[in-house]
Amino acid sequence: MLFRLLNCLVEVITPGMNGEQLTDPSKIKTTKDLFRRNLIDRAIWPSFSYLAEIIADKRKKNDPGIDPRGYVRDPSNGQVIEHITDIFIRTMPNVFDAIDDGFADGHLSVEDQKDIINELQKILEAERKGILDLKPGPVATAIYSVSGFDMKGFLSAVTAKVREEIAEAFIPGLGVILKVYDFLATVSNGINLAEAWYDLFNLNTKYEFRINWGLKLLEMSPAVLSNKPQMTPIEIKGIGICPRPNLLDDPIYPIIYFKDKLTGEDVTLEIKNRGSLDDSYVTRNNCTEVTVFIPASFMALMKLDSQVTVEFVFEDEVANSETQNTSPNYLTFGDGLMISKVSPNPTFIDAVIDIEGIGFSYINNENIVTFFDKFNNEVRATVISSSEQILTVKVPTGAVSGDLKVNVKELEAVTSIEISQTEMIFTFGDNGNLEDDSFQVKIDGNQIDESLAGERERTKKLTIQPGEKRVKLIGITVPDQRATYFICFSNNVDVLSGITSQKVDFPEGEQFEVELVIKVNSDSVSAPVNCNYHSLQSKNIQRLNVD
Repeated sequence: MLFRLLNCLVEVITPGMNGEQLTDPSKIKTTKDLFRRNLIDRAIWPSFSYLAEIIADKRKKNDPGIDPRGYVRDPSNGQVIEHITDIFIRTMPNVFDAIDDGFADGHLSVEDQKDIINELQKILEAERKGILDLKPGPVATAIYSVSGFDMKGFLSAVTAKVREEIAEAFIPGLGVILKVYDFLATVSNGINLAEAWYDLFNLNTKYEFRINWGLKLLEMSPAVLSNKPQMTPIEIKGIGICPRPNLLDDPIYPIIYFKDKLTGEDVTLEIKNRGSLDDSYVTRNNCTEVTVFIPASFMALMKLDSQVTVEFVFEDEVANSETQNTSPNYLTFGDGLMISKVSPNPTFIDAVIDIEGIGFSYINNENIVTFFDKFNNEVRATVISSSEQILTVKVPTGAVSGDLKVNVKELEAVTSIEISQTEMIFTFGDNGNLEDDSFQVKIDGNQIDESLAGERERTKKLTIQPGEKRVKLIGITVPDQRATYFICFSNNVDVLSGITSQKVDFPEGEQFEVELVIKVNSDSVSAPVNCNYHSLQSKNIQRLNVD
């Protein structure tokens, strides 16, 4: 895809024929821009990228004159000339006018989309014919003339077979149509290309694009630093903090300023990122987090009541932790053992949490982390990893909301933590043709719910501790000795064993019972998913067939 804005990856459902009519001009513009982008990335660029690949091969170079981000470059000096998207828009006025017309009333109908595709089909057919006739079309000419490439001379020099290969790329949607319809003959044997092509990239689909949100500092951690004269790492979460490539594709890093509001002391950190920690810039999580180091010389000047702001300068953009209300606005300092933050908080049993602060030990078992149960008894947690500033621990079974205590040798620090239970939703019922079965549901031996005879769908929502659970579905009334059931769960539940939908015959005089083992995760809860049950309509049809 031809990304011009690299700050944030967004997944959207692109507007299609089922979308509501839009009236807000800004929404219409956004929707129209997405449609254009979708059309270029899925239909237009694949044809011309094939041409670019062939030309690159004939040049015996890896560079076809168009870089991976879609910029056409001058081969003599690598300078950016124009983005491929702008060339497409400039050389295909009828296509993009048709898009404007289609969005004029705020709703792009199926017919509008097919009109757009037909206009595009005309363009690509002209390009294909031009290749075969040694007369490059306006789009191909524009792309390669700006980069100094002699398209006409190239086509004259290559064999007819190569020209045919290039021309084939301009059959709209060729690669996708071949996969769907199996062979090219279907394309040439009367199929309506506009219909087929429309179906293949129907716009009610997931689509990714990137947005430039600017430069922002969102969060800094740890919020409290140890008042020691040593090089100190901090993690910054933000937007737009990813290194940016220059014209030679070398990374450009922000200049980082640290300033103490108390003393006025400041220091400039110029990133080189060439292997040394002191000027390193390590990004994570799709470039939304970065670790940098505050110089030891600056840390030596800090007081216990110092307040240090952090500022990023990236070309002409400036992001300041205080003015942007970053969490926290500034870094503070302390000594001894302190807890500054627990995240996530609230949390769940068996969840992994980070305890931030100062004075922790690098040796795991020297950090004693204690929770409390409902009887106020101490419950010790497992320390997974440790540094002087962050402890990563697992919340122990039995812990409840209240105090969280950390001991390191003779020092102690206490903070509060909220431990939540999670929710789960399940649906169960009679899944047979005859409306006669009823069931009881037990979880870990506790009765949770029961259905009425023939009740098809019964849904229950409950609060529960995360972890593995045993679910039993027990027959209350199963008059024909044939239990037909289903049960399904919200998407935060994994079924580890057992069958969620089946028909079971069992001996007379016995009670039907089936057991499943599930795992409830500490995630957001949804409506039950993967419910394998028959609809009322299908059951009635089956009953008629049986009768």
